Parts: sequence; C-alpha cells; structure tokens
Amino acid sequence: MTPAETATNVDAFVNVVTERLKEGDQINISGFGVIETKMKKERVSVNPKTGQRFLVPPKIQPAFRPSNKLKDKFK
Repeated sequence: MTPAETATNVDAFVNVVTERLKEGDQINISGFGVIETKMKKERVSVNPKTGQRFLVPPKIQPAFRPSNKLKDKFK
C-alpha cells in the first residue's frame, strides 16, 4: 500500500471506531484488546494556586483494555 492508501484506511478505521463508541458499543479486536467507553463520575477539584473548589462534570471517555496475549508480550 502507498502511504496515501494507508492514511485513508487508518482514517476510515478511526471513523468506524468513533461511531461505534458513540453508539455505546465496545470493540473487541482479537489478540489485541477491547476499546470501550467509561463514564467518569462528577467530582470536586481544587485549583492549587487559589484554593478555589469547582465541580468537574461527568463525562464519557474511551478506554482500552489490552488482551492477555498482548500483556504477555511485555512481561
């Protein structure tokens, strides 16, 4: 593949993964791991300079869990 074709394929893959995660699905890539979304809870944070407390709203973030095969390669 040419670099341009590779870039197009990677962009298409990222777009599909993004759309699936937005729908709440998880993506399991056999031998690699699972890409899913996790809900981060609402929390209180403090500005270290001013000491001011503020509320950080809840948000959804993508998360990656590597497969055991992948983990075993780095032992």
